Formats: sequence, C-alpha cells, structure tokens
Amino acid sequence: MNENDINNYIDAELNKFKFNKTSLGYKYLKIAIKYGIQDELLIENLNNRLYNKIEKELMIDKKKIKWNIEKSIETMFINTDIKYITHYFYIEEKERVTPKMFITTIVENYFK
Repeated sequence: MNENDINNYIDAELNKFKFNKTSLGYKYLKIAIKYGIQDELLIENLNNRLYNKIEKELMIDKKKIKWNIEKSIETMFINTDIKYITHYFYIEEKERVTPKMFITTIVENYFK
C-alpha cells in the first residue's frame, strides 16, 4: 500500500465527480478516504474514529470537518450527473449520498 498509489487512486476516483477542488470539504474528504484506506476500522464510525483522527492531526474541530465534507458532497451531488451517481453508488435517484456512503464506497472499491 504505497502512499503515492493511494493518492493517485483517490484523485482518479474523485475526478469522476464534479467537486469544488478548492473547498475545505474536498481537502478533508481526500484525507478521510486516505485514512480509511490505511485503516478500514476508521470508517466503521466516522464521527468517533475517522473524524477524531483528522481532528487530532489538523487541530480542527471535528464538527467543522464533518460539516465541510457534507457540504462538499451536497455540492457534488448537484453538479454531477445523477445517472452516474446512482450507478456508482447503487442508489435510487431520490436517495442522497451521505458522507458515510461516499467514503465507504471509495475505500471499499480500492480493495476490489
């Protein structure tokens, strides 16, 4: 599990969606996915495990981390073709992609 390979994978997966790449949420999302790949136990509980780890490293309140990730995913949902989103996440058109769903799916796809 080479860090460069992980970063390339994350960039390739996130490029499939229309994110604002300059947003804090995008930055935190990339970090969250990277940590999830490095330790899958972290994605079992985003709030108490994954966001805590990011909070400790970046010294930013985990509520802000969570909020920024949620907003980034909401914006992506609006800007990305719904057919692609429903196909990628195996959801119905009326369903929303949650941070848990988004992060978990990308982490799990890494190991396929």
